[in-house]
Amino acid sequence: MPAPLSYDAPDGDTLDVAIMRIRSAPPSSARTQLWYLAGGPGGAGTSLIGLLHKRYAASWPNADLYTIDHRGTGGTSRLSCPKQEAPESPGGIGIRPEEGAGCVEALQASQGPRLPHLNVSNSARDLERAMRAVETQGARVFIWGNSYGTYWAFRFLGLFPKAVDGAFLEALVPPNASYRSFDYWMNETGMKLMERCAKEPGCAAHFKGSPVDVARALPARLEAGHCSALSLPVRVSWFLGSMLYDHDLRGLLPLLVRLVDRCNEHDVARLRRIYGATFGNRGMLTAGDFSAPSYAHVVLSELWGGAPPGGESLDAVASTCLFCPGDRAEMDQGRSKWPTYPVEAPPEVNYKGPLWLLQGNLDPAIPPALPAALESKLRGPSQHYIAFPFGAHTLTGKTRAEPGDCALGLLTRFLADPTQAPETACVAKSPAPPLPDGPPGLAAALLGPGDAWSGE
Repeated sequence: MPAPLSYDAPDGDTLDVAIMRIRSAPPSSARTQLWYLAGGPGGAGTSLIGLLHKRYAASWPNADLYTIDHRGTGGTSRLSCPKQEAPESPGGIGIRPEEGAGCVEALQASQGPRLPHLNVSNSARDLERAMRAVETQGARVFIWGNSYGTYWAFRFLGLFPKAVDGAFLEALVPPNASYRSFDYWMNETGMKLMERCAKEPGCAAHFKGSPVDVARALPARLEAGHCSALSLPVRVSWFLGSMLYDHDLRGLLPLLVRLVDRCNEHDVARLRRIYGATFGNRGMLTAGDFSAPSYAHVVLSELWGGAPPGGESLDAVASTCLFCPGDRAEMDQGRSKWPTYPVEAPPEVNYKGPLWLLQGNLDPAIPPALPAALESKLRGPSQHYIAFPFGAHTLTGKTRAEPGDCALGLLTRFLADPTQAPETACVAKSPAPPLPDGPPGLAAALLGPGDAWSGE
C-alpha cells in the first residue's frame, strides 16, 4: 500500500507499507477483520502471520487475519545494517553498542532524510489508512496488539478512537513506558523466580546455600572470570534473562543458574547446547524477522525516559544483574549519536469502545505497577483489565488451563462479542512456572541426556 512519507505533506514522497491477509476458510458472510500488531519494536508482523494463523485460526473460523509492518520493519522500509546484523557479527542480529557508529552510517546512507518519518505515529496513521483500503461493509474490525504492538495500538486509539470495534491488547507497554530501566526490571523478575525456588524444597535442595544468594553473587563472580570456559557470544545475563519471556523456558532458570554457578565441563556443554537451541546464531531469543536498528530507532526516540528505582546508575544496575541485557548504560551513552526523531505529543487515549487488557504479573519487560495503573483509566462498560498472577510476557497460547488455553479462550470470546464480560475463572488456574527444571521432558530435550543437576 502506498502511503505518504509524511502525512503533513500528503502529496509529497511516498513509501510502500507491507500488509498481509489470510482469509477464513471457508469465507464467511459475517466477516471479522482481526489486525495483528507485532511487538519489538522491530518485529515484522508479515513474518509471523502464517504461524499465528496455523496455531490459532481454528478458534476463530469466521475471522480474516491481517497484519501490517510498522515503519522500519519487514516490508515497510526495513531499517537494515547488513554488516552489524550479520550472524557472525559481535551481537548476531542484534546491534552491540560498539557497532552503533557503523550502523548509523549504514542507515544514513540508505534512508537519510526519510529516517524521522519512520515512527510510531505515522505507523498508526498507516494502520488507519490500510483499514480504510480494505474496508468491507458490515465487517467488524478489531486490533490484537502484543508487547510493543500495544504501545502502537495505544497511539492508534488516541488518534482514531472510532476506527475499530474493539481492541485486545496483551503484554502491555503503556504510553508512559520506558525501556531505559529494562535491566533493572528484568533482573527483579528473575530474582522473584529464584525466591520461589528458595521456598520450594525440591528446588532449593539443589543449591549450596540460598538460591537467591547464589544468584545475587554470580554477576561479580562472572566479572572476575568465573566460568570463562563458557564463552558465549552474548553476556550470560542476557542469555538467562531472555528465558523469562517464555512461560516454559523460564522454568529452567534455577537449573541454568546452578549450572553457571558450578560450571564444570558437563555444565558448559549443556549451557552451550541450550544456547544454540534457543538463540542459534541470532544473538537473541526472537521469532520471525526482527530489525534491531528499528528497535534502537524507536526506543531511543520514544521510550527513553526515567531512571532505575533507588537512584542507581545504569552502569551499577548492569554490573549487578544476572537476568538482563546489561546494555542500557551503553545505549544511553550512544543515544546522542543516534539519529533520533522528534516525538510529537501523544494524544490522550480517550477510547471508550470494547478494550480487554491482559498482563502477566511476572512480565520482565515492564514495572508491574505501570500496566496495573491502566485499570483506573478504563472508561467504558466493555473495558477490562485482566492480570495473570504467574503470566510471563506473551500470554495467548501460553496460559494452559483446562479445558484449553486461558488467554486464547479470552481472545476467542472477545471476537465473538467484545461487549460481553470476560470469563476469568481460568486465570487463577493458569499454572505457575514449573520449578525446578521446567515442564516434563523440556530439560532433557534442550540439555541432553543425564541428570544436569548432578553435574555428571
